[in-house]
Amino acid sequence: MNLSPINIVNENEVEFYLHGKSYTVNTSENTIVENEEINNELLSLAWALENFQFTNEAIIWYKGVYKMYYNIQENKFYMGSTKVLDENFAEFLLASGVIRYEEKPVAAAFENAARNIDKYVDLDFVKTVNENNNLIDVMKVGGNVYISRLNESAKLYNFFKANTANAAIEYVNEKTNVNITEFVAELVEGELTEYVDALDELKQKGELVDFLKDQRNRLAEADRSIEEIKAADALIEGEIARFEAEMKELKATL
Repeated sequence: MNLSPINIVNENEVEFYLHGKSYTVNTSENTIVENEEINNELLSLAWALENFQFTNEAIIWYKGVYKMYYNIQENKFYMGSTKVLDENFAEFLLASGVIRYEEKPVAAAFENAARNIDKYVDLDFVKTVNENNNLIDVMKVGGNVYISRLNESAKLYNFFKANTANAAIEYVNEKTNVNITEFVAELVEGELTEYVDALDELKQKGELVDFLKDQRNRLAEADRSIEEIKAADALIEGEIARFEAEMKELKATL
């Protein structure tokens, strides 16, 4: 998951933050550009994301022996198991002696993140690869693929639009030895389409095997002395073996 704060500029443009950089995606033009400056509100929300723990249920802040958290579903702040009714959570922590005055900005950032929880989204159009000292974010919008790459050891950074999805795959594989074909599957061309088809077939067979195994587990609770149950179990076992053998052969071609 690539969780990121966003800032909606207009109906077509959205700013987002990723690994120290800010970008704007334009959904009408299918473009992504790197922003020269990071919006202050976006930067504050990004700082919170990097310094507090985010889960599907809560934002959590550990400070010494104290655990503060914001319950997303309840829209309430807690300190330990105690619900905090005070609307100004940062002021409450200061008055309670949990934080010192100079720590109030941290508490304010926690509170601000909670108040703006709806601005945190999963960037499902981004795939992050972090291998061989290269931190690469692959972004796709429409039929276009963009790449942000930071070489952490050499401190080199570049951002560019790939000529094709195939070129993006080759570039990322060269830098990291990671294959991103599945991520850009709908955009590949030429011989790679056969690879994508094989991946899709492999996925479908895997889902069938999981389904059959689930059915067999259910049969395990039935009376095995009944001939029909025994026959059904044997049939499912045979189908599982067949699909797994086909998957093994398919994997060998990839």
